[in-house]
Amino acid sequence: MSGSVFTGRFDAAAARPLTAEDAEFDAVEGELRMSFVELRDTSGPDGSVWAGIVTIDPVTIHYTFKGHETIYVIDGEVSITVDGETTVDLRPGDVASFVKGARSTWEVKSTLREFFVLTGV
Repeated sequence: MSGSVFTGRFDAAAARPLTAEDAEFDAVEGELRMSFVELRDTSGPDGSVWAGIVTIDPVTIHYTFKGHETIYVIDGEVSITVDGETTVDLRPGDVASFVKGARSTWEVKSTLREFFVLTGV
């Protein structure tokens, strides 16, 4: 990595397991099986950027967004309901953005692999 360019390659073997406590879920319904590969974690005077790839097996979770988060679905299907708003159904190729502090329920319908970018943490 040079000063203005970041490159990387996703390595599924490098994924580490995550628990509900690691991800700071409010509650989990069903058995949580989840892994994570960090691609970037940068913070400085202009703000913070955290990016990675998460894989989550089918489960229902309650999650409060810790920052402004954009996700791109690589594989799988998920329905995300933000409290007081409509549900978005996402499948491969879909992109969604959520604001910091939004409370949500995720129903992972088939093993989900998503690329995420989180800012403002």
